Amino acid sequence: MSRRKSLALLCTALCIAYAPLASSAPKLGEWGVDLTSLDKMVKPGDDFFLYVNGGWLKTAEIPADRASTGSFQDLQILSEQRLKTIVADLEKKRGRSTVEERKLRDLYDSFVDTDAIETRGLTPVQKDLDYLAGLKTLDDVAHAMGSVKLSTTSIYNIGIGVDDKNPDNYSVNLGQGGLGMPDRDYYLSNDAAIVKTRDAYRKYLVDMMTLGGLSDAQARADRVLALETEIAKVSWTRADRRDADKIYNPMPASALKALAPDFAWDAFLSEGTIPLKKPDGSERYVIVAEKTAFGPLATIFKNTPVSTWRDYLIVHYLHTFSAYLPKRFDDLNFSFYGTVLTGNTKQLDRQTRAVRLLDRQMGEALGKLYVARYFPAGAKAKADRGLGRLQQHKGAAIILRVKRH
Repeated sequence: MSRRKSLALLCTALCIAYAPLASSAPKLGEWGVDLTSLDKMVKPGDDFFLYVNGGWLKTAEIPADRASTGSFQDLQILSEQRLKTIVADLEKKRGRSTVEERKLRDLYDSFVDTDAIETRGLTPVQKDLDYLAGLKTLDDVAHAMGSVKLSTTSIYNIGIGVDDKNPDNYSVNLGQGGLGMPDRDYYLSNDAAIVKTRDAYRKYLVDMMTLGGLSDAQARADRVLALETEIAKVSWTRADRRDADKIYNPMPASALKALAPDFAWDAFLSEGTIPLKKPDGSERYVIVAEKTAFGPLATIFKNTPVSTWRDYLIVHYLHTFSAYLPKRFDDLNFSFYGTVLTGNTKQLDRQTRAVRLLDRQMGEALGKLYVARYFPAGAKAKADRGLGRLQQHKGAAIILRVKRH
């Protein structure tokens, strides 16, 4: 990104998010140097971070429903409050809404209508669950793993990105996947805290399968956990995955079959919406990340019974869609992924989660309403003026301090 574009984005962000300077005590959105966060008992030369932020650190508290606190979290909360205001206004516009506004309102209303969700139970997803329970062959499993509609978990992640070494082109990116916990170490480490987390994950699998109506849930959970442990053993470490050159392995799509011959690539790729032939008829290239893991992952795929893959896909499907299922599924999912992994003791309220859903699924439509309300025409002029001033001070050190911590 060019220097000018970076400065423009900075000015725009400041104009959108920060309020004018007030005469009251320092708060998020004010310009200047905030001295209330200092810890003057610390010498700046000994620990400059604690000198600048120590006062704030002594009193800061992480909200029960958040994983962190600080300036950016405050901006997140402010944005969510504004989005709730926008949605409340949409409720008042019934009969006068645009098509996009109706879609936003309907999606929001459907998500917060927990009574209807409880009444319907598993009925809305029963067809999907029956499909996964009826898989008979490894080709069937690969089809299910590649399903965009089902958003299922697969041993290979696939998606569209920008080619890191040819940024004018989009790329089809493939990487290792398959784990229900964040990283291979959660399965392999003997650290006491990790072992405790692993035990909690096994209990989560048992409980989720039980809620999903699967019999003999403990034995099935053990098989799924054993499967994911084998996947973890052949997965790359975080250190290797941070090496930009190691994870850049372009190849023709047809080469995937030679790289990992034990996987049903035709079945998997046929479920996607990514054409593997370019408009001119030539073969599309894909970029493989953890190249040496692909073959071993395919071998695990081939050697695992279809019955275990069925259980694996079902329990991860319930995880993916737990927020849209009855409260018992949502609460169980949060108990592990929210509390055990993240440390949150309270889940975000349904309304906040609803506006986040709108932002994820209909961000463009919601963004238009946000800009219309909170980024007036004059704000762009302010951003341009700020950019001009920063350009005049090219080479100078400019520090903007807004309760940084």
